[in-house]
Amino acid sequence: MPLLQPNRTLINHNFEGYKLSSGEPLTYSLELEKNVCVVKYSTSQTSYEEVKLYSLCNHLTVDYWHGDQDIDHLYFINEYWEVMHIESDGKNQSISIEPLFQIPSNALNAASVHNVSLQFPSKKHAVLSDGVDKIYFMDRQTNKWQVLYTINYEKPCTLLYAICDDQLQNCHCCLVQFNHQGSKAETKVQWIEIEIATDVIHSCNYNVLTQISGQCVPLYSAICPISKKFILIHEKKLTIEQQEISKNDKADVACNSEQNSSISYENLNSEYSWTQNSDTVVVNFSIPYPVKSRDVVFSLTSKDISLGLMDGLVLIRGKLHGQVDVEGCTWILQDNGTSIELTLEKYQTFHVWSTVIEGCTRGKQIIENADEVHQRLAHLTSDQWNPQPNSTESQIFQLDRSEDCDEPPENDTMLSVISPKENSFDIQIPLGCNQWLFNASLSPYANGIPAFCLRYDVDALLWQFQANLESPFTHITTFDAFGYVQASKRDRKFISCSPSGRFVVICDYTRNVYIYMKSLSENHSFQRIVSFDSDTIIGLITSYSCIYVLSNCKIYVIKI
Repeated sequence: MPLLQPNRTLINHNFEGYKLSSGEPLTYSLELEKNVCVVKYSTSQTSYEEVKLYSLCNHLTVDYWHGDQDIDHLYFINEYWEVMHIESDGKNQSISIEPLFQIPSNALNAASVHNVSLQFPSKKHAVLSDGVDKIYFMDRQTNKWQVLYTINYEKPCTLLYAICDDQLQNCHCCLVQFNHQGSKAETKVQWIEIEIATDVIHSCNYNVLTQISGQCVPLYSAICPISKKFILIHEKKLTIEQQEISKNDKADVACNSEQNSSISYENLNSEYSWTQNSDTVVVNFSIPYPVKSRDVVFSLTSKDISLGLMDGLVLIRGKLHGQVDVEGCTWILQDNGTSIELTLEKYQTFHVWSTVIEGCTRGKQIIENADEVHQRLAHLTSDQWNPQPNSTESQIFQLDRSEDCDEPPENDTMLSVISPKENSFDIQIPLGCNQWLFNASLSPYANGIPAFCLRYDVDALLWQFQANLESPFTHITTFDAFGYVQASKRDRKFISCSPSGRFVVICDYTRNVYIYMKSLSENHSFQRIVSFDSDTIIGLITSYSCIYVLSNCKIYVIKI
């Protein structure tokens, strides 16, 4: 996995398996006065992604912004559209429930409804989508939440993620909606930016920074307010839709276009040649007159390059086709100062570059030993399509014997990183056999960016996005053999882990909860199984020392 390099020191090669713990964990429960509000999919919602969004909805939400590890704050929506607050003291084994906010009932008779979704972008605020056409941005510093303003979104949507910047000036939200076209439903994912007001107002506008369309709901979504990056894990191909540019932006684009035009025709040098291998890209430039090393102006980052002369001659400038290792790149004067050889070391080895600079057609790629390569591959080519179909001599393959496994997969799970108002992905990593398992909010809750867990061989590796690192994804902990264990649980509905990474939990659709604890032993860890008398489990949350399981009419607590 390029850009996903596991930390070998966090992988335990001596692990043998889990032992069933003999001790029963402490469990207790509380009956709910009013049932949980659960919106079930209707016959009009035919797509698989819609059914999955409804059936796998976690109706229990936790507030990780509180610093007290002994007291947990959880929330759910009851059937009377009230936001209910659960305060659980795991140390004293006490639970209290109180209503905090009454959702306006304008959506009760709507034809198309999503489940109500709730997010906590900061310690002071809450964002709630009623699942129909309204998004409420609220101040939650008082006992009863106060709506600062209401956003008329106009379409049913689900709030996947929300985070505020450090100055609490803007709130960034990720929303998903469905556009029905006959029997098909297209998924639209939006990154919107809401300006936070200090006073209460009735309505508010928002800016759409990025809009993505496709045929799937993201498995993972997060927004980094520091680096302005949109991170997604998705099972099918997504397309970034072009955003409208404001008048001021258009003026800036026109100005930049004129500047680029002047560079192209006045200061830019003529063609250059380049070659590549698995590790490096070598670019050669011809200079019309001899120069010294002090005459060369060179600037390089992992994605951008500028090489030219003091007198204004530009040899190359722009965004590189691929990332490079800056410390491994260099340039050298040759032929008595009349040429420059630039060597770029690829950050991702064996990545074939189609060009040096994105959008530049001046470079001419030279393939070394092209004649030898052609002769070596000549026996695999022909000017006729399968000229001897019945012959078995020297036959490489037969079309009529191809099987389904020979077909390349149409869709592959991807890890993508996007910048706002860009029409391309900054990073796209095919995960392949590294199956996405679950998302988790870890301690400390820095920047509010959740981690994601991927299967790696038999293990499960937890990854965290880092805003200021050259390698943006960091392997932070490992759950030994969990990749293998979770594959055997075919009825699994929810998977989660504690904020400290001390244990990981699998929850069935009906009654069983499987707990896998870390231990000090390198060879073994412990497994616990807890069963409840519940028809359907609709929510799961893990804290530092408790596991919370929500059914339609009861909240269960498992003390770890």
